[in-house]
Amino acid sequence: MVAKRVYALLIFKQNELTGISKREVAHAIEVNHNSIQTWRNLYIDGGLELLTKHSKIGYKPSIIILEQEQALKEQMYNPYNGFVGFAELLA
Repeated sequence: MVAKRVYALLIFKQNELTGISKREVAHAIEVNHNSIQTWRNLYIDGGLELLTKHSKIGYKPSIIILEQEQALKEQMYNPYNGFVGFAELLA
């Protein structure tokens, strides 16, 4: 992912005189335009050091505890509970 961040910066630099939108850059390197905006802001705020720092930006921790997740999975995969599939919703 760091390579894409640096590549995005390079594309912005190559188009410095003519200009390029974040959506065009996102399309060129196949990422979401919001990622381009985030990376651009990281570069503005902290240069290459902050841009290349590997971190999970946007990561949000789970709001349920492990025991709740296990109980939910058990209920979801129980063939006698709930619906079987999407087709059942249409019936």
